[in-house]
Amino acid sequence: MARRRPRGAAFGDTGHRLGSHSPGHGLWCVYTRTNRRADSSQPERRQRESGLDLFAGHNVLGVLQGHTHINETVLWKGVPYITSGAVCGNWWHGTRLGTPEGFTVVTVANNKLTTHYEPSGFQSVAPQNT
Repeated sequence: MARRRPRGAAFGDTGHRLGSHSPGHGLWCVYTRTNRRADSSQPERRQRESGLDLFAGHNVLGVLQGHTHINETVLWKGVPYITSGAVCGNWWHGTRLGTPEGFTVVTVANNKLTTHYEPSGFQSVAPQNT
């Protein structure tokens, strides 16, 4: 079987930054006590997990992802999966699982990716912090 690679990716020797809206890896299901990620029969989960194997052996500096509105980094098989919070936080109602409204600042230099989370300072008039 021919080795596939993500659409638009041209792997070489330089470091790669990949982005995805839906997380490839994360722990939000632990924080929310949901088992949605535990069901391996979900087609999107099987597709996502099979796609992760495509990164093996390549210089992937990090995978930038979102969707859950939380700030976390999970290291999986040597690749950091960096989930950013959201400017709207908990949909304009305060923090989302402890992550304030904000954004992630990404720096790539000398074949190394670093990030830091920058809270925006937004104050909800109707906070529903989770």
